[in-house]
Amino acid sequence: MPRHWPTSGPPDRSCSRFSSWAGELSFIWGLLADRFGRTKVLAGTIFTFAIFTGLSATSHNVWELGIYRFIAGVVGIGGEWALVGTYV
Repeated sequence: MPRHWPTSGPPDRSCSRFSSWAGELSFIWGLLADRFGRTKVLAGTIFTFAIFTGLSATSHNVWELGIYRFIAGVVGIGGEWALVGTYV
């Protein structure tokens, strides 16, 4: 990455922030999967990830983009990681 690009910190710091959010919410996905079924909750997280990734392409400013990517990351991918581990 070029040095003149603005970043909020080293890439490893942002990866650890995402991992902590996904890890903290992983128990919620397990409870939801036990209650409603793993396949339905997994399909919901994949659908959420797809919708908010698509919405990020239509964002008008950086705040909308950040909110869409945050929801896609924490709700979408975070839920998928927590649920797919039981299938593997």
